[in-house]
Amino acid sequence: MERPRGEKQPIERRLTAETMYLHDRWRNGQLAGEYAALSAIARQMYEEDAAVLTNLGGEAAILDLFDRYDTRPQLSYSCEALATEILKFKDRYSDGHYESFDVSLLPWQVIDKLRALRVGSLLAGDEDQLALPSGPNGDSTLDIRKKDATPTDVSLRVWKYAADRKYAVTSDPEIEPQFPRDYLMYPSDETSYQYLMEVILEYYHPTADIIQETIGLYIGKRGQLGVERDMYITGFGAAASEGCYVQSLPDASEQDIAAFADVIAEIVGDVPTPKFSHDEYNDIKDYIRRISNGLTRAYLTEWLDNTSRFHVNSQLSASRIDGTTLRDALVSSNNSSAHDELVSLIDYEREIHNAYIQATSPDGGQGMLWRDRIAR
Repeated sequence: MERPRGEKQPIERRLTAETMYLHDRWRNGQLAGEYAALSAIARQMYEEDAAVLTNLGGEAAILDLFDRYDTRPQLSYSCEALATEILKFKDRYSDGHYESFDVSLLPWQVIDKLRALRVGSLLAGDEDQLALPSGPNGDSTLDIRKKDATPTDVSLRVWKYAADRKYAVTSDPEIEPQFPRDYLMYPSDETSYQYLMEVILEYYHPTADIIQETIGLYIGKRGQLGVERDMYITGFGAAASEGCYVQSLPDASEQDIAAFADVIAEIVGDVPTPKFSHDEYNDIKDYIRRISNGLTRAYLTEWLDNTSRFHVNSQLSASRIDGTTLRDALVSSNNSSAHDELVSLIDYEREIHNAYIQATSPDGGQGMLWRDRIAR
């Protein structure tokens, strides 16, 4: 597969009451909320203002402002088009927002291709200590090094995150934007997406079991591009943080990112093949039905709604300190400690998710907050 060029899709905007409201908020340096939440009187006022301005032929002054700031790097359109094209080959039972694909090359071949790029500098070295410091003196209690691991698998994972409200930053690029003064919100029918394409390398380690190293290409809601490396050691599961950390390439150039995107397009092949079959008989949902505790089932369903089948399955199957898995423990109707452990894990992920969304979305990320099934 070749990386598509990608183009900005033209948007035909017209002056509406909502557009008038959004422009009014921005002009006055105030945060725009949901237009539908305004009082009937306020909505009527903006409707009248929009009608008057349209009759006078003055709508261009406002609409041009929205067009002027609706910009993003050309490369971001190309990378987004690549992710979209790959997701077209999703399994027929997938929702199209997440899919893992086979890679046509062997793991060591992909590693060589990544090493030839600047983003390959993110890959851990053979002598790097992959266990995070955990001892009293700041050293590691585990000794996990890549030289002792054998590459066993490689795949590509593509994410398309839920739509969020579209916005633009209107300050000069050299000046730190002020919130909410420099944030122009767009009409509610205009949404933006985030994408993530991850090359996933798996290694077998005699002590740590499976080491999973990912190099991901991120496309943000406003076209921001970034590259990150993550590491996860499955043998220690959620009970041990050793081996889990993120490293980014903050000064990656467009040339660096384009070269990485080209490798992604190459290794997935002309006809991307889903790595897993999403059978109609969904294994996770069937597992949830087997749980006798109704409250536990509700928590698991909420977890699945807010994350992914892959994430829930990997967390349930991870080894605990005593060698058992949460997946097995929850099936026992008498295992209240397993239920409490599950609730703690889900509540922790919920807290981290909401804190991140609220900190990074100008409107507080109301449309992307964790969807509760259980009253907190």
